[in-house]
Amino acid sequence: MSEFTARRSRRWFLEVAGGSVALAYWLSQGIGRAQGLPGAKRLLILHRPNGSIREDWLRNGARGPILEPFAPVWSHAVALKGMAVKPGKNGNGDPHGRSLVTIMTGSDMSPKIPPGSDDGRWNTTESLDQKWARESPVFNGVPVKSLQIGANGKMSGLQEPQNRTLSYSGAEQPLYPVINPNDVFSRVFGSTTMPGGDTAANQAALAKLRRRRESVLTFVRADLTRVRKQFPAESRADLELHETAIRELESRLDGTASGAACSPAMIEATLPVGDLNAANTARIAEAHFAILRAAFVCDLTRMVTFMWATGASAISFSDFKISDHHNTSHNNDRPALSNADRWYSQRTAPFIQSLIDTPDPRGGRLIDRTLVWYINENAEGHDHNLSDMPFVLFGGDDVGLVQRGRIADVSGTTSNDVWLSIAATFGMPAVKSLQTPFTGPIPGLFA
Repeated sequence: MSEFTARRSRRWFLEVAGGSVALAYWLSQGIGRAQGLPGAKRLLILHRPNGSIREDWLRNGARGPILEPFAPVWSHAVALKGMAVKPGKNGNGDPHGRSLVTIMTGSDMSPKIPPGSDDGRWNTTESLDQKWARESPVFNGVPVKSLQIGANGKMSGLQEPQNRTLSYSGAEQPLYPVINPNDVFSRVFGSTTMPGGDTAANQAALAKLRRRRESVLTFVRADLTRVRKQFPAESRADLELHETAIRELESRLDGTASGAACSPAMIEATLPVGDLNAANTARIAEAHFAILRAAFVCDLTRMVTFMWATGASAISFSDFKISDHHNTSHNNDRPALSNADRWYSQRTAPFIQSLIDTPDPRGGRLIDRTLVWYINENAEGHDHNLSDMPFVLFGGDDVGLVQRGRIADVSGTTSNDVWLSIAATFGMPAVKSLQTPFTGPIPGLFA
């Protein structure tokens, strides 16, 4: 830590920032960046449901049709071939939930059945994302310790806890994803969410809100004008990038910018939380991705779990004649299921591209310091197989992902080995709490 930063307390930053916690945080982080402190690293675990189709995931050792939408971002990707998920004790129940719990906790499951489940089992430990968010210095020092986000929270049949989350704060303590983008926006950036509904009353409320607090940046800009002389000149451009990122995000959410995807009145109407239609789910995901991108630029959070949908998801894809994705996976309609998994690739790839395209205020691009682990809870849905899992890693040099743009044969490894491989990168010692099978860090995957 520099002498300048060391002699400035949190109270000083708050006083300089006029009481604004957000601005105080940006000031302290900006000074740190100006003094050459190391860049932030981010981990995003991104899930899509119900397995894949092996012959369309990989073909003759190359990308198959399901992976082909990632072609534009392949230079930042490593697809894993041959990795297994191996549940431990009490792991013979719900075939979707047991995989999710094992991937995320690396621990045995409880003999206890969660409320609302018939054959599932509770987790016995906190998830590793939560352990790392608490213990690793890489993830400390940001306003939002971790985020749990989802684009759709409804599953087929019973609404089982172990299928509806990736994160746990402890044994039997699920941290369910937040589905409504407005709620996520409010948590990350403050209470500037836009009222929904295209009514005169809501429009009046919106106008009043705009007059009272034009945007989350109005007070930040006023404070910045006042304190600019006290702030290192070389870091001013950094703060301006923060302003721009949040302004762009607000524009996407409230439709004030040209070409914006939604207007304030349309967010709730066209993106109903819980709608099982794939098109509406995609719109919700796009809003979440915009929030995440801006949050990463602003360094407001570094640990995120994202679920496109629950395990055993019931999302419908009318274009593929799928009324319930989970039921269709049991019927093993392979062409339709291939199209569904490709659909997720097509809508995840633009977000990865945006991480490649977006400058990181600390230098380089967001993807350089971001690791995205793209997962599924089954290899194939019809038999709930957990071998040769369809996983992909996206990232850059600063998170240690090496020899990108390839398919890596990691046969004999387990999902635990990914955690072991990235532990040092994210400031964690060897993971000693793992109870389910592992072999160790995977050679040649991370530097």
